[in-house]
Amino acid sequence: DLGPAGRNEQFNLVFLDPPYGKALAAKALVSARDGGWLMPNAVIVVEERKGSEVELPSGMVEIDRRTWGDTQMVFGRYSGLV
Repeated sequence: DLGPAGRNEQFNLVFLDPPYGKALAAKALVSARDGGWLMPNAVIVVEERKGSEVELPSGMVEIDRRTWGDTQMVFGRYSGLV
């Protein structure tokens, strides 16, 4: 739980490399979104094990997905809307 961003500036790039297979990326993204940490149009990059289900939360749209070896990268964008 990141909590509210408060007076901190928002981020336009988020890179997540959570422990594989624990569905932690979505939880972290929800926390960042709900806490006001993300700028509209922020780019999101999630690294996860190939074949693992990665779903971006509401307000975020997947723009690309690529795999290298046993790793997949999910690229998305935050719309600024929920």
